[in-house]
Amino acid sequence: MKRKLAILTCVVFVLGLFSSGSALAGRPDKDWKDWFGHFAIGYVIPEGDFGDVVDDTWNLSGGATWWPGAVGLDLDLGWNDFDVSSEAIRRLNDELEPPSTGTIDDGTITVWSLTADAIWSPETQGSVSFYLAGGIGTYYLDGQLTTRGLVYYPPSCQPYPPYWCYPGGVGSANIVVGSESSWEFGYNAAIGLNFELASGSQIYVEGKYHYINTDQALTFIPIQVGYRW
Repeated sequence: MKRKLAILTCVVFVLGLFSSGSALAGRPDKDWKDWFGHFAIGYVIPEGDFGDVVDDTWNLSGGATWWPGAVGLDLDLGWNDFDVSSEAIRRLNDELEPPSTGTIDDGTITVWSLTADAIWSPETQGSVSFYLAGGIGTYYLDGQLTTRGLVYYPPSCQPYPPYWCYPGGVGSANIVVGSESSWEFGYNAAIGLNFELASGSQIYVEGKYHYINTDQALTFIPIQVGYRW
């Protein structure tokens, strides 16, 4: 259902490219330029099967938007660092069979997203406007499982004054017991609110649904607060 909704939203944006007028609409009120930078921080909610494996997390994103009229093009780079949930770790350890004697103590899944979206906002009165966005993206996934163990640290000296040296020794550290990374294709759909500032820049609040086309669909929703200038 969510996949169909995301596709339908993207279709609406494409149609908007041919039907929208030239009003400034929800874009920042800066007549002298059409490119705008943005930066956002948000809270990420994993969905579906992915939500059974990882915990909620925080994310960062930033990019640029070409927004000459009611319709524009939004380019965004996002970073999300999920912790594997304690329940998923327990299930993994239950599945370990002899001769394995180790345990998995922790795990992370890092998701980098690079998306290109059509963005549309209708002409409105006042300092608040809404917008819709949607498009495609490429995603880099990097997962690791680790266990705590003892490792040897070799001695080292810093290469600058006062040239302190540190003796080697044995200490506790996270040891990677399994890792995998891949590039995947996906798409997204978003809805947001713009709040115009006196400077013409904007504060915005956005919810964005990501669908990554893996063997088992990986989906998550960042809810972000950002600044567009």
